[in-house]
Amino acid sequence: MKKIWSLLFILSILINFSDAQSDTINKLDKKGLKQGYWIKKEKGKTLYEGRFLNDNPQGVFKYYNPDGKIQNITRFEKNGSVSYTTVYHPSGNISATGKYIDRQYDSVWTFFNDGGKKIKVESYKRGVPHGKWQIFDPKNEILLDEKFLVDGKKHGPWRTFYTTGEPRFELTYVNDEATGAYKCYYTSGKIWHTGIYKNSRFDGLWISYAEDGPVLRRMKYENGEKVESTIYAYSKSGKLTMVSQDSISYISAHQKNTVLHLFNGEKVTTTYELFFMRDYFIDSGFFPVTDKIYVRNLSIRKVQPKGDDAFQIELFPSYGAPIMVVGDYARTLKSLRDKSKAERP
Repeated sequence: MKKIWSLLFILSILINFSDAQSDTINKLDKKGLKQGYWIKKEKGKTLYEGRFLNDNPQGVFKYYNPDGKIQNITRFEKNGSVSYTTVYHPSGNISATGKYIDRQYDSVWTFFNDGGKKIKVESYKRGVPHGKWQIFDPKNEILLDEKFLVDGKKHGPWRTFYTTGEPRFELTYVNDEATGAYKCYYTSGKIWHTGIYKNSRFDGLWISYAEDGPVLRRMKYENGEKVESTIYAYSKSGKLTMVSQDSISYISAHQKNTVLHLFNGEKVTTTYELFFMRDYFIDSGFFPVTDKIYVRNLSIRKVQPKGDDAFQIELFPSYGAPIMVVGDYARTLKSLRDKSKAERP
């Protein structure tokens, strides 16, 4: 399709150039209106060339970059109010194709990288986003993101995909507000999270699953506020322990297990690795102090500076030994504690 467009433009250019030979170049009539073939130059460099009728562009125009290379080729219709444009990369490859109405984006615009791969598609109605918008992987044109807009607002399904083409998440918008069911997937295609949006706020039950199926976390929302958060901990024997997230002081990783340390001194061991659970805890205010321990401010009982970017901390309930926090972990700890102090009344 791109080759056909290019051939048509080249043919139109040749016809225009042939006609221009019999024209008086850059002619103004008695009313000062441009007539015939024009070649517009500035400081000796051509900006554009094309034909005018009563000051309105007609047919094919060529526009140039300062280095003389083609910037875009535009075909004008309906006394210049409608135009179809092909924009070029400096290399000469097509960058974008689309339509203007009264100099505003209209209908479907398609964009390409310098390698010729489609990277996005946008739809407009007289300058306002309207219709299907898509983003593609620049390496292989796999669809990564697709949404629909009506008069500039998100309205309709919104889907995203992994670079493998598998679905990533899906939800629906109504007048720019996330509304109804939400689903998020692992790269395998298995369900990761499910929930409900109401006016772009979490509503009702939100459930997170392990990739092999079992529930990992259950949260309940009312009017956008979280009123319940429960961790599902599975033992090696398959026993399930449901733990309120508010009762957890800190978590630690041990081999292929994650241990939940509760404020009441109990420990609950789950067979899932910390890797699969850390995002849930980070979302709830936990942060890492080592690559194997995530804490919350309430769990820290004592902090002792140990030089630049280093602290020794003690946790409650006791971890069994002081914990050294160094490097980036120490800087994160310091910034969070400084922020906590600043926010106290």
